[in-house]
Amino acid sequence: MAHGSALFVVLFGIVVISFSAFAIVNPDFMRRAVGYWVTPARLAVATALRLSLGAALLIVAVDARLPAVARGLGVLTIFGGLIIPVLGVQRIEALAERRIAGSDLSQRVWGAIAGAIGALMIYAVT
Repeated sequence: MAHGSALFVVLFGIVVISFSAFAIVNPDFMRRAVGYWVTPARLAVATALRLSLGAALLIVAVDARLPAVARGLGVLTIFGGLIIPVLGVQRIEALAERRIAGSDLSQRVWGAIAGAIGALMIYAVT
C-alpha cells in the first residue's frame, strides 16, 4: 500500500511542479487555475484530493527520506482539506478573488512557492 501511496505523492508533486512552471511563465495561467476551482462541485473534489494526498503523505512517512517533512506536509494538507467546507464557497470565492487580483509578480511568487512544495513532497518521499 505504501508504494501506491508514494507513487500518488510523486505524481501529484509532478503535477504541482508542472502547473507552477506554467504559472511562473504565464501569470494568467495561475489566475485561471485558481478561478477554476471555485464552484461547489470542484471544491468538493479539491477537498477529496487534499484529504487523499494528506493521507498518502502520512502513510509513506514511515519509509520516507524525510519522515518529519512528509508527516508535516500530510497534516497540513489534511487540515487544508478540512478547512474548505468549514470556510464555505462564499469565503473561498473571496479568497480566490484576492489571489486572482494579485500582480503578475505575486502570481509568479505563488507559483514558485507551490513548485518548491511539490519538489519537497517528491524529495521527502523518494
